[in-house]
Amino acid sequence: MKSTKECPRVKDIVDECVVIDGKRTLNSISRDVSSGGYIVVKEAGKYFLFSPEEALCMPGTRLVIDVPLKEVITLSPDLSCMDAMKYLHRDAVDSAVVEERGRILGVLTHKAVIENLYRYAKQVADTGVILNHILDRTGVIIFRVSCEKIYEIEDLTPDVFNVELYGDAKRILGYDSTELCSNKELLLRIIEPDDREKIVRIFKGINFHRSRLLSFNIRVLARSGRPLWFRMNVVTETRKNGDGLKLL
Repeated sequence: MKSTKECPRVKDIVDECVVIDGKRTLNSISRDVSSGGYIVVKEAGKYFLFSPEEALCMPGTRLVIDVPLKEVITLSPDLSCMDAMKYLHRDAVDSAVVEERGRILGVLTHKAVIENLYRYAKQVADTGVILNHILDRTGVIIFRVSCEKIYEIEDLTPDVFNVELYGDAKRILGYDSTELCSNKELLLRIIEPDDREKIVRIFKGINFHRSRLLSFNIRVLARSGRPLWFRMNVVTETRKNGDGLKLL
């Protein structure tokens, strides 16, 4: 099972293919066609998909490039399936060649991307259920915050962050986790104003390449109006290339 920390990469879900020269005859590729799988035609530095149905009734002496071919784009093998959705569309560009340093790894289809993103989403959802089950019994709340705009902000506002929340927030704060995540204005209101300024100063000072753990105290108002002191432990998640990704 793949880790839920990272969306599947396209290199993991490509279909095998055979690469042929466009100047071959239809007779010469009959074995490739009968073997199944995708046939990629490389011609003049471009890639095309060969469909046997398009060659029906054509003489076997004709060249592959004489058949109506569908040009396909090339994608990097390390592209995430989520990012691949920017390039593949069911009714337009539904296939791509995955190429690494001039070597073709296979063909990526819109269908394969959708199926794998569905499996990934289900895995993440299942993991979230397990995590909540554990945290509900520990008295710990975990906020997972997107911080892509953290260096641009002067104050915490609803439009500068996205948040996921795990743990027994209902028992500790009096607010349901879903309520706080869907209503970021409410989430900001229950944090003391002075502490909101403190959070901004601390977050803007984070060096994602060096800082791994920061701890500080903030005050949060429970639903009953009672102030609660929280010890915040901030951990940065990073991508493989070292770029800052998320705050926990």
